Amino acid sequence: MKVAHFITPGGFYGAEQWVLTFLKYFDKHQGVLICTDKDDLTLFIKAKELGITVHLIEVKGSHSLKEIVSKLSDFMILDNIDILHTHGYKSDIIGYLSARRAKKKIISTPHGWDLQSGFKVMVYDIIDRFVLRFFDKVVPLSQDLFDSLNHISHTKLVLINNLVDLEGLPDLQKGDFNTVTYIGRLTELKRVNEIIQAISLLPDSMSLQIIGDGPRKAYLNQLVVDLGLIDRVRFLGFREERLNLLNQSAVLVLASISEGTSRTLMEAMAMQRLVIASDIPGNRNLVKDKETGYLFTLNDHKELASIIKMAVDNPQQTKSIAVKGQQFIYESFSAKTVIQKYVDLYRETLSL
Repeated sequence: MKVAHFITPGGFYGAEQWVLTFLKYFDKHQGVLICTDKDDLTLFIKAKELGITVHLIEVKGSHSLKEIVSKLSDFMILDNIDILHTHGYKSDIIGYLSARRAKKKIISTPHGWDLQSGFKVMVYDIIDRFVLRFFDKVVPLSQDLFDSLNHISHTKLVLINNLVDLEGLPDLQKGDFNTVTYIGRLTELKRVNEIIQAISLLPDSMSLQIIGDGPRKAYLNQLVVDLGLIDRVRFLGFREERLNLLNQSAVLVLASISEGTSRTLMEAMAMQRLVIASDIPGNRNLVKDKETGYLFTLNDHKELASIIKMAVDNPQQTKSIAVKGQQFIYESFSAKTVIQKYVDLYRETLSL
């Protein structure tokens, strides 16, 4: 059994890391990554560094769909690929055309839908949802995504949890309860302004480190100035060593209006950090309120501030919840556990 994962750069945030983690632990003789040079070579380079077998499709034409489909299907035939596994609307559409041309099985793992991507991407999302009906299997990462794909036959739709690389975590340190951390893109969707406003209501001893970059950075910087928080809020930008920085903090906050099963939350919980997240469907997949973390009402920075203060004031209770969160992640979302479920699904798909 040989499986090729196909992903185009610039897809849904987090999909590339998911694929790299999956192939890092998948049988090196059975897995291959296929990507294109159309956007950049970052994914190709990272995969090579992890020892993953990579096939790069070079695209020369300006109208390249036909060219990519031809090259991808030819590769699958020549390399004896049994299953093509796609990630994101671009790779789903291209992959479907290629797999059918090569007469190979095809599986998709939807990683989410971009709610603020504009009309063009919205149209592609609609096309993607339609095309997924004809895949051999569709494997959403969360119950929300599963429910949103109820137009697909129940015989094709399979729910398998998101995964996290537990062996790639840094050695755990005792984090500072006076430091709150946010990790992620700085976009309107992430509502980082709510976290900053919550910090403004807390004692001066409390600080916030923001790890990530994005189009809302200038707005958030100005908000920090307006609230007089220059000495208490640090913008650290995108950092490869984000987990080492998280290690210095005891609390991670996510205030998004929409999430899938967040890798950031999974990593933080696996590192025994207390997680506080907006009460939305995606976050509820991981955070059971007062059991594995805390949930707060969306867009309510006052409630968020009160929960942070309560966590800081009750370190023993906070520690107990963080330990339960860690146990939950290790039991349900470890890469090796999730990958075995995919191996079983691959075998089932080949028998169809």
